[in-house]
Amino acid sequence: MCKIIIYAALVFIVNALFPDKSYADSISPILNLFSSETVFPASVITLIIIVFEALFLRWRIPEITFKNHLWRSLIINIASSTTGSIIILAVSRNHYFIWESFSLIFPLYFITLITETPLLKALYKKVNITWLRAIKLSISVNAASYFVVLLLEFCLLFVFFIGPITPNGVAEALIAGRDFSESNTIKIANKYGDLVLEPLKEYSKDFTVLNRENAARIATVLGTNKSSKSEEILNILWHKENSYARLVAAIGLARHHKFPEDLDRDSFLLKNIDVWTSHQNHKPGFNDPQYRKWMTDDTELKSKSDLSIIALGYSGDNKALPSLLIVLKMRKIEYWTHVYACEAVARIASADAVPALEECLKDPNFYALPEAFRALITLNDKQAVPLAIARITPDIKNYNSGFIVMELTKVTGKDFGYNRDLWQSWWQSNEYSWTIPKEYRKSYDEQRKTY
Repeated sequence: MCKIIIYAALVFIVNALFPDKSYADSISPILNLFSSETVFPASVITLIIIVFEALFLRWRIPEITFKNHLWRSLIINIASSTTGSIIILAVSRNHYFIWESFSLIFPLYFITLITETPLLKALYKKVNITWLRAIKLSISVNAASYFVVLLLEFCLLFVFFIGPITPNGVAEALIAGRDFSESNTIKIANKYGDLVLEPLKEYSKDFTVLNRENAARIATVLGTNKSSKSEEILNILWHKENSYARLVAAIGLARHHKFPEDLDRDSFLLKNIDVWTSHQNHKPGFNDPQYRKWMTDDTELKSKSDLSIIALGYSGDNKALPSLLIVLKMRKIEYWTHVYACEAVARIASADAVPALEECLKDPNFYALPEAFRALITLNDKQAVPLAIARITPDIKNYNSGFIVMELTKVTGKDFGYNRDLWQSWWQSNEYSWTIPKEYRKSYDEQRKTY
C-alpha cells in the first residue's frame, strides 16, 4: 500500500508540473481540471470514469462493497493517467482535450492494460484473484471504460466546447479559429446571415484584431452574405488603415461584384504582390545572418500577397493577370500560393493564362497540379489532359499533387488510378473524340470541386 501511495504522490507532482501534457485514461487530460476552459467537461468525465469502473468491478467482483471498489478505481485511474501522460509527454504531443491523443488511442489502451493489470492483482489481493482473472478483468473493464470515455467526450465536446451553436459562438470561432472546422464555421455563419455580423464586430473589437489567420475566413463570410449590412461593413473596412481590414474588404466586395479599386500601378492589391515577389528575389542563403529576419518578414508579406491574389481572382479583372502570371512562373514557393494563383486566373478566365498554366503542368518543380489542371480545363484547354497524365507517378500519391488523379477522373469519367500507362493508352484512343464536359466549361465557381 505504501508503494501505491508514493505512486499516487508522484502522479500529482507530474500533473502539477506538466498540466498541459497530462492525460487521464490516456485520452482525457486529467489536468484539464485545472484549466478554466476545460474544468467542467474534464471533471464530469473523470468522475464518471471512476464511478463507472467501480460499478463494473462491483459487478465482476461482488465479494467487495462498492465503497471499497470506488477507492481502488480511483487509484487505478491515477496510475493509468500518469502512464499515459508520461508517454504522451515523451513523444511531445500537445494537449488539446482529446484531439491530439486520438492517434495514440490503441497503443495507449495496451499501455493501460500493462499498467492496470498488476495493480488489479495487488489491490484485489484480498479476494485472491489469479493473474488470468486479473488480465481478463483488465481487458474487459478498460474496453468498457474506453467506450464510455469516447462516447462522453464526443457528447461533451458538442455540448460544452461547441455548445448550442449560436451566432456568438460562430463569430468567436471565426476570429479565434477554433471549435469548428473552417469550412463548417463558414457554412454555419452563412446560415445565420446578418445575425452573425454584430457578434463578429464585437469579438473582433470592431475588426481591429484581424490577422493572417482569420482574415480569409471573415472575408468569405462577409463576401458570401450578400446583404446590405454586410456590404456596409466591407465598405467601412476598405477605408481603414489596417492592411488586413482592407484585404478582407477587397475579397468581400469583389464577391459582391463591387470591387473597390482600379487596378493601376498604385493599386493596393498589386503592390502587395509586387512587394512579396521582390522580397522573394532577395532571399538570403540559409546560413546568412539575415535569413531569420527575412523569413519573419516573408511570412507577413506572403500572407498579404496571398489574400491579394484571392481578391484579384474574384475581381475578374484582366489587369490583374500580369501579376498573377509572375506568381505562377515562380518556383520554390509555398504550395498554397500557387493554388491561389491558379484559382485566381481560372476565375478571371482569360486565355492569356493558358501558356503559363501549361508550363506549370510541364515543370517538375511545380506541385499545385490539381489546381493548374482545373484552371486549364476551365479555360477550355484540352491539352491539360495529356499534360496532367504525364505528371502521374506513384511518387505523388500521398501528396496534394496526387489529387490531380481525382481531378482527371472527375473530368474524363475514367479511373486508372496512378497507372500512367493506362491513362496514356486511353488518351491515345480518345484524343480526337473526347471533349471537355459541359459542366467544366462553366465559370470556375459554378463547377463541382473534388475537395
